[in-house]
Amino acid sequence: MGHPPAGRVPISHRHRIDTCLHKTGTLLTQSFRSPDTRGNTVISRIFCLAALATLFLNTSASSASDAPQPDDADGALPSFVRAEHGARSCWKADISPSELAAEPHRTVKSVALSMQTEFYPPDAFRPRGQFLYNYDLSIAFSDGRRGRTLGNCIPHGPDSIACSVECDGGGAIVSHGAAGAVDLDFGPISYIRLNYCGEEGEAIRFRPEAVEARFMLRKRPGEECPAVTTPDWDAGID
Repeated sequence: MGHPPAGRVPISHRHRIDTCLHKTGTLLTQSFRSPDTRGNTVISRIFCLAALATLFLNTSASSASDAPQPDDADGALPSFVRAEHGARSCWKADISPSELAAEPHRTVKSVALSMQTEFYPPDAFRPRGQFLYNYDLSIAFSDGRRGRTLGNCIPHGPDSIACSVECDGGGAIVSHGAAGAVDLDFGPISYIRLNYCGEEGEAIRFRPEAVEARFMLRKRPGEECPAVTTPDWDAGID
């Protein structure tokens, strides 16, 4: 006799499980002190409780296996933010006034990077569904200007990711640092436009000097990570 598929209970047990479910209150409140002479009452109760436990464990295992999983195409992305819909991670670097004063070519006062995972359910084009790893990058400058951009990050080599701006807006390479920090490197791409594709208004184009080509951003507590809200890319924004 073959085994039932994972997550299913044998048909022969289902009637007894239904009986257990209808009599749960009785099973939990009656004493085992008055079994019949053959001990059938105790045996029946033990079977019912064991069957209910089996049903619970099998259902839990089935639910876990049905949860969406990242695939090889996600590369290192899940190491920065979990592959779970709505998961968030964030990092920040603050440049002290003394550091700004010591280097005349410094213009950046703070840099903040947030990431959030979004899962698209399966459809005709994505039969397994798809994770998107969205980011929001904000830079505050010492002269009072502030810029922000957002988009998606993609794998870049085995341990890094590239967070770019649509419409040839540049971007940065992100890799892991010590103690949960990340290294934000503008050098390979050389610039970033601090607005997203299709956004109105004049954008800040940050093309850093060598001293500001890389920043080490420290990990922030999860409760401090803001939601990353991306535009509706299908509503006319290419």
